[in-house]
Amino acid sequence: MPDVAPIDTAQAPPSGRQPVRPDAGGPIIVYDGFCGMCSLVVRFALWADGERARLRFAPAQSTAGAAFYEILPSGFSPDETFLHVADGIVLTKGKAVRALLNGLGLPWSLLARAMGFLPIRWIDRGYDIVARNRYRIWGRRESCRRPPPGTEARFLA
Repeated sequence: MPDVAPIDTAQAPPSGRQPVRPDAGGPIIVYDGFCGMCSLVVRFALWADGERARLRFAPAQSTAGAAFYEILPSGFSPDETFLHVADGIVLTKGKAVRALLNGLGLPWSLLARAMGFLPIRWIDRGYDIVARNRYRIWGRRESCRRPPPGTEARFLA
């Protein structure tokens, strides 16, 4: 499965949901809203993004999040990866993590740069191990967590 996929955001998903315009307001992070670790990553990203408020978020279980998976090539699943969507390109696994860190600025962009020295297949292998065990380690919720107060506008429904 490729870890980069161009998408046609004007294409309507098969379900008839409205396509999301990802380039209107900054990158979108699509994550598993039931995953405890994924929720922690989103809260970290909100904190690290700070006043810039560039990032937007969509739980994979939301209408907006599910629409991204529907227009991607087959093989992409919310159970396997979160997505970093920017400029009509969807990144998954290690490349998505690097793009997220890079977009958060210093010092996190230095970590992204350091990751660039490792083969992407090593980073993806580590990502896969964490993804397989995330519910066991961080728990699985029955519903998505509410956005922290004051950040609701950054979450797509």
